[in-house]
Amino acid sequence: MAAGLLRDSARYVAVAAQTLANMLDLEAVVLTGPSFALAGAHYLPVVEDLLARTFFARETHTTRVSVSVNAPEAAAIGAAALVLQSELSPRRPGLRMALDEPGDVTAPAGPA
Repeated sequence: MAAGLLRDSARYVAVAAQTLANMLDLEAVVLTGPSFALAGAHYLPVVEDLLARTFFARETHTTRVSVSVNAPEAAAIGAAALVLQSELSPRRPGLRMALDEPGDVTAPAGPA
């Protein structure tokens, strides 16, 4: 049962990678996260095979598939990057982010 679940999961990930690679004409797909750190060897050949057969631009270039060397720490690295981005990159006034409080941005004055 677990092997079938893993195989089905790998197919779903492969189809998602195929869709993104075809839409964005990717040169590389990197699988990352704690799950891929543990089971990446099961996913890698399935994703590589599907892309090798169905990638639109395969005659022009291939799409490399790999498991990130930082896969176990991916969530922590992403969270740290978001914090740094919010602190170091200025935003224009009036732009809202999902984390902004509703009262942070004043609505433009106009007829009611």
